Amino acid sequence: MNISQLTKLSPSELRIVSKKNLYFFAIMTTIDLVVFYYSLFMDKWLTMFLSLGFFIACLALYDNYQLTRNLSLGAEPAD
Repeated sequence: MNISQLTKLSPSELRIVSKKNLYFFAIMTTIDLVVFYYSLFMDKWLTMFLSLGFFIACLALYDNYQLTRNLSLGAEPAD
């Protein structure tokens, strides 16, 4: 989703998107770190560097989580 689509969502929808981003980040990071450490201990250097690059790309998922979380918190009405 791009920013213009995210700003049209309600706070509850933003929380759902935020949770999905967090779960996807957690799953992908876990898989990636397992592959990274397996590659490290088995001396598969190419796979290790590819998984390290993939981990850096996974950090964008965490940025998406932070963005949607902040949008959902900012969109709630103040009491």
